[in-house]
Amino acid sequence: MLGANITTNGSAPIVITGTVVLDLNGYTITSTNDVAIRAYGANANLTINGNGSVVAQEACVMAFYGAVVTINGGTYTSYDNFVVGTNGTVKENDDQGHNTITINGGTFIGGIQTAGYIACGVYVANSDTVVLNGGTFNITDGLGILARSGNTTVGEDVVINVTNENRTAGWIGDKKKNMPAGAAIVWDLASAYPGGVPSLVNNSEYEVVTVNAQ
Repeated sequence: MLGANITTNGSAPIVITGTVVLDLNGYTITSTNDVAIRAYGANANLTINGNGSVVAQEACVMAFYGAVVTINGGTYTSYDNFVVGTNGTVKENDDQGHNTITINGGTFIGGIQTAGYIACGVYVANSDTVVLNGGTFNITDGLGILARSGNTTVGEDVVINVTNENRTAGWIGDKKKNMPAGAAIVWDLASAYPGGVPSLVNNSEYEVVTVNAQ
């Protein structure tokens, strides 16, 4: 349980390598120039509960190399990247690359600053499993959910609000392929990530935009 606000400068982010239940307890974790919280490795199992905030220059929460992340509440604000996501640099046949993210609640706010890019709520990069049972995603000049590989499920209680007033398209992650801003859910078949063709189950009211290979 947090007992005070925490600020990191990005060179020393919060890294979770074991089983941790984090109660935000009304406080704020801030990363001023990078990812705020990294769940790292096959032994990492992070659960985030409670009211409080995570604020990051880039992603608020990321899963790397087989980590498990569950988010039950809180407010997450990313100024210049996706808000929650998985590692996009895992190579083909890397058995440590299968991350799992479950979001049951919380508010996720995404913005963008870097030229050529757009914001993103949830980024599914490789052979990961991402289940969105709830949560509200407020994304400015970007998209709600981007599935590039793995298995993504979007539940009926998920709320996605997106705008594209200043950027109609742009890059996300390490692939220099334009994705459409203003879309709630994007199924990216063009980027051909090592995890294979993405599987997407959409139980929500939002339309899925498919980006096909050219």
